This record gives sequence, C-alpha cells and structure tokens, in this order.
Amino acid sequence: MPKVNGTFICLHSCSKIISPYYNTAEFDSRLCLADCFTGGNPPYGDSYTTVDRDEISRRIAAAGVLGKLFLVESNSAHNITYFLAKRAYEQLNFGNEEKKFLILNFDQHEDYEGVGNDILCSNWGANICGLLHCDYLIAGRKTYNDALLIQYIEGKKPIRKPNKISSLNDIIKGYDKIYVTVDMDVLSGADRDIQRTNWQHGDIKAADLIEWLNGLPCGKIAAADITGFPPKLKKDGKPVPDAKISVLDGYINDIAAVADALCKAL
Repeated sequence: MPKVNGTFICLHSCSKIISPYYNTAEFDSRLCLADCFTGGNPPYGDSYTTVDRDEISRRIAAAGVLGKLFLVESNSAHNITYFLAKRAYEQLNFGNEEKKFLILNFDQHEDYEGVGNDILCSNWGANICGLLHCDYLIAGRKTYNDALLIQYIEGKKPIRKPNKISSLNDIIKGYDKIYVTVDMDVLSGADRDIQRTNWQHGDIKAADLIEWLNGLPCGKIAAADITGFPPKLKKDGKPVPDAKISVLDGYINDIAAVADALCKAL
C-alpha cells in the first residue's frame, strides 16, 4: 500500500468511509474535525453539505493551510475546499495589494452553480470566488475535455473563456498564487460494481492527470487538496470479493500518485 502524504479531513466516521484503508494508507498527520465531525449541533446534522462553518473555519485555521496538502474523505464534501482556499488566501496576507489569486479545480463537475445561503459541493466554487474576488479554472470535464476559465467581475456576470488544457500554464502565469483541488471523479472508473468515488466519473486517464499536475509551476501553488476516496467496501451489505479489492487498491495508488505530484509542486 502506498504512503499518501497529507492532512486527512473527515466529516463522518473514518472507519465507515475508507475502511480498511484508514489503517493501511499511512497519513503523515490526520485532522478529524470534531473527531469524525458531522456538522455540529442542530440545525446541522450528519450531512456532507450542511456544515458548521465557524467550527470548520476554526479548526482549519488552527491547522494552517499554506504549503500543505489536504485529503478530503468524499467529493460530496468538496465544499471543504471553500474553507481551505479561504484560509490559504488569508495566510498569504495579500491585504489591499493588487494580487491575483486563482482556484484551479480538476473535476468532472463544474461546482460553480448559483450561490445561496448554503455552501454546497455544487456551488462552493462560485461562493469562494465571490468572497475572494478571484478567478476559477475548471479542467478535465467530460463535456469539455478542455479547460474553462471563469473570470470574476464584481457586480457583473462572470466571463467564461474556453481554453485548451495544454495552455494551463499560460493561464496560470497571469496569477500570483493558485489553490489546486483535485476531485478523483475526474478520472475514468475501471469497474462497474466498484466506483472510484460516489459520483459519476469523467474519462480522463490517470497518467494524463499526473502529467498535467507535474507541469504545474513550482512556487505558484499556495495549498492543495484531493477529494473522492473510494466508497464503502461493501455492496448490498455484503463484503466485496477479493478481486474487487484489487480495483480499490488501484484507485488508492492513483490517489498516492496525485498526492506525490502535488507535494512536489508545493
């Protein structure tokens, strides 16, 4: 089993989410929000999308973000990136300086739906860009197979500019710092019964994603996260056959490779 370097964030019971990988994938350090954090007191509950913002912000601030890689248990909890990117920006201490900050998301989904009162896995991108007045670059969606730059303009509708993935670094050059997040559902799934994540997948090959990550300029990345661990190792309440475990081992290997590429860039 490969060693995955990063700080692990869990909104639910670790043993239920990635067992038995919780004990075999070795994390350098682990952050369980409120010890298997479930969102805090009512009206928050055992949900990936309704979370206690103040409590999450406090714990992430205490951990620090700059220069670190975070591993988020499920891409249903991709909204955690909102809090991580916010803290990274705060630690950069841009203040009133004219600095340009970019969110780079490798994802099968845009995560840039209309904003609302809740910060969800479907709209965290729009929320963080509205808060920080920063731009958003989505890469790897099946519907595009390219990249889409969403430029934030205060008081106006964001400008969407399609780009080629080969031009990622040309885009990044225009920014002082970037926050990188990788949703593992951007990659193709290899097995019909055992999914890579709990969402539908893209058609990007792991080798291609690693190549893109290895090409990111060092010194530009403020912090990064990976989200989307394989779901539970049971199907219809029954243990998954050994043959299926090998598929999950492959997925964990991909996560380790993505983590390694991001750590090098950091």
